[in-house]
Amino acid sequence: MRRTELENGFVICSMNDEFREALPQFYVDVFTEIDGPVDQMLGIWAGDLLSPHHPTVTDDDVWMVIDPAQDNRILSALLLIPQIWHYEAVKLGVGRIELVATHREYRNRGFTRQLMEIAHQRSAELGHTLQAITGIPHFYRQFGYTMAVKLGPDTLLPFSGVKDNDQPQYTLRPAALADIPCLMQWYNTYAQQVLLSVERTEKQWAHEITTRPMGIPPSVHYFIIENRQAEGVGYCGIRDFSDAAELEILEYVVGDKASYLDTFDDVAWAAKQYASEKDSHLSYMVFDSGIHPTVSTLVRKSPGGITNRPTYAWYIRAASVAHLIQKIAPVLERRLQGSGAHHYTGQVKFAFHDKTGLLINFEGGKLIDASDIEQDFRGADGAFPWHSFLNLVLGHHTLDDLRAVFPDAYANKTAAVLLEILFPRKQAWVMGQL
Repeated sequence: MRRTELENGFVICSMNDEFREALPQFYVDVFTEIDGPVDQMLGIWAGDLLSPHHPTVTDDDVWMVIDPAQDNRILSALLLIPQIWHYEAVKLGVGRIELVATHREYRNRGFTRQLMEIAHQRSAELGHTLQAITGIPHFYRQFGYTMAVKLGPDTLLPFSGVKDNDQPQYTLRPAALADIPCLMQWYNTYAQQVLLSVERTEKQWAHEITTRPMGIPPSVHYFIIENRQAEGVGYCGIRDFSDAAELEILEYVVGDKASYLDTFDDVAWAAKQYASEKDSHLSYMVFDSGIHPTVSTLVRKSPGGITNRPTYAWYIRAASVAHLIQKIAPVLERRLQGSGAHHYTGQVKFAFHDKTGLLINFEGGKLIDASDIEQDFRGADGAFPWHSFLNLVLGHHTLDDLRAVFPDAYANKTAAVLLEILFPRKQAWVMGQL
């Protein structure tokens, strides 16, 4: 166990068996006080993350502020979920910070800031390029984060718009351990079509299907989509913990034996039937923003279907933007090939309006070097405030999008051409689970 003494007798320490039951109860106490009984579920989630069976979280990834004078009472806590994200074919280590909480009477003492610093240090120790949070609005910007990846559903279909079908061509059955090879193949094939995705190992799939307690916020019920010959053609993941009147289709992937056009009506019908059996108050289904765009078209053409709803977003932090750029260099070089800046040679400098910036050197279309630099906006080829450069890199916004919100975001002729080529808007498929 790691341990650091603070002022006033408080202590920061990592997880050990003494706190394995106390920490989930701490989260129940804090979040129930804030949001009501719905967040009783967070205690179960915390227990799952602290379990020795969890595929990625270890005791060194969980940190607390405790008071030895009160029998080691937990005052504040957070945890880090190590993940691997894919930027197209490039793997990026990501530290996902979650369950940040402090007892009401101990807030405004700097505990969260100290714990965030430790989480960032731990993430760096693990070799992570990025940190990510699905946190409350605005709060985490003070720690160097920007909201730069879509999070949540953007498509809605009321149950009244789902066709009745008592003779479906495709049906759903619960996924089992024996289905994991097919699930991994379908998942990985679709992940190659998007900009961002989360790597999911066989161990993680097994945890999702057999180990994770149902009814907690990240839990998903996985189903195999079968044709009339009982062949699996794809899968979907349904999440129904929300206190809203919605059933969330978090994942919906079809392999090469069928299509979204073939399966959509039957999958929607099966989801509606599942909802009616689970909870009568549910009245519509929503689809995650990372699901194949054909599904959005099918929803839009269904009675009452709504697409392009505003979503929430992941908070993203890059301790070194230059390191991120170097990691994704193979993708950037491929995008330059045959583009309007084919074989580009030169350097481009960006300012971030906080006396820091980024220098990228290219030679013959190859990224030679990227450096974090001191840079005033004067003399820069482009400038981006409030870490919004990450919104470009992660395909969430275009230069024109940012210009519409930030008048102090700009790019000269060379930078504008390069940004358009290097960082096109592209779909992300990063769900808030595991």
